[in-house]
Amino acid sequence: MRILNKLENEFKKYIRTKVVILESNKIDLCRNVYSNFFKELCAVTNCSLGEDGNPFKYTGNKWTFFTTNYDNIIEDFWVNYRGYYLLDLGFSYKEGKKIMNVEGFAENNRNNSYGAMQLVKLHGSVNWIRNRNGEVQEFGYNFSYDDILPRAGSMDFKDDVMIYPVSQKQLFINPFSQLFVVLEEELQQREIQAIHSEI
Repeated sequence: MRILNKLENEFKKYIRTKVVILESNKIDLCRNVYSNFFKELCAVTNCSLGEDGNPFKYTGNKWTFFTTNYDNIIEDFWVNYRGYYLLDLGFSYKEGKKIMNVEGFAENNRNNSYGAMQLVKLHGSVNWIRNRNGEVQEFGYNFSYDDILPRAGSMDFKDDVMIYPVSQKQLFINPFSQLFVVLEEELQQREIQAIHSEI
């Protein structure tokens, strides 16, 4: 059993290491891919085509994106590259730290009360860490659990917040269960809109 646990921990560490992109040429490549993607998306949907350099160029009034990727490429694209600071992942500031408020995130989505783009990371993120209070805390895009743990007190953090590709997936714990509720509600809403458009 000890060997299996060691192998699983090494596997998880390997994944965390590989999904953090640090080389500038790879970051540039990812940004170019997303630029082209959103440009093409705007050609077929309703979105803002503001001036070049405007962070709101190629944005929808309220787009909600879902991903199972752990990396921070899309966050880097919108926040660091485009300067679009309204991208909502469900975090708000609490005592100077970015703490997830998944219930508020789901409520905003349900009521369409937040006009910014939302990103729902269904399998967690490499820079989300559960702190000693059980809260999900977000760190910088180029950090992972392995980077943060050695710099913290031994009791500061419990574990990372990612659903790994292993046999026992923890889909029914916070925040994953609530994030999947957001997905379900979005799918139901789109189904209703499609029915209405056909009538």
